[in-house]
Amino acid sequence: TRTAPTVERAAGNADNDAAAEDTTDAAEDSSAPVVEEETSSAPPIDGSTASAVVAEAFKYIGVPYVSGGASPSGMDCSGFVQYVFAQVGVSLPRTSGAQAGAGYRVSAAEARAGDLIYSPGHIGIYLGDGQHIAARNASTPLKAGPVYMKNPTYIRVLG
Repeated sequence: TRTAPTVERAAGNADNDAAAEDTTDAAEDSSAPVVEEETSSAPPIDGSTASAVVAEAFKYIGVPYVSGGASPSGMDCSGFVQYVFAQVGVSLPRTSGAQAGAGYRVSAAEARAGDLIYSPGHIGIYLGDGQHIAARNASTPLKAGPVYMKNPTYIRVLG
């Protein structure tokens, strides 16, 4: 029997969370989850659903960033993740912090395409090989590219 990792809410500062390269998720609250490392109990990724997530995510390349957006007319980071996963039948919470607490933490070495990649205030979909796809900020439409976050957390929700 596997158990979900313990998730604790730690007080955070939205200004500090915004220190990442891109803007923060507008719907995000000012606290970020602390997900304890439990890689030994993380399930293997469901490969067919992960492939479907990645294929679905690529359909939205070029969609404009819209703060609070969660549809193909415009999305923020967590709206994009929630929308893509919903298209393949997986329900996720709306904010990046809640999405990061929705699965199992895996190490960077264990991360696979279809996992979430999270840093306080930002979330995307990991593509493998150091790449991710995300809605990043108002000046950049949704795109795929190298992971730029320092020490991101990888979250497996498809296990």
